[in-house]
Amino acid sequence: MKPILCVVAALLCFSAAQENPRLNGVYRVTFDKKYELQSYQITFSDSVYTKKMKDAMTYKGKIVYEKYKSLIRKDKSENPIEIDNREIGKDTIKFATKNKTDLSLVVNRGLLIKIK
Repeated sequence: MKPILCVVAALLCFSAAQENPRLNGVYRVTFDKKYELQSYQITFSDSVYTKKMKDAMTYKGKIVYEKYKSLIRKDKSENPIEIDNREIGKDTIKFATKNKTDLSLVVNRGLLIKIK
């Protein structure tokens, strides 16, 4: 009976210790279709990001990690970028830009391509 309890306790400890993956590194953002000329570079560091535009303007914002997705947003006035957490850790990450007032509407799609 004791060995079974030890195995169950160990499994519970390992499953509780799992965390959501985090975004880290430098990526190039490329959009599909009509927004493809608006590419820029974005640097992720755990729960914050820095967006560097082609004209050298930089913006900082926060990353909100949820159970199945992550939202990248500067503030409530900007359309958020949504990433599936299963994509995090890959060299190329698919994303969708959502409508800021209705998160069920997709404005655009694109790729985050890892640079460094």
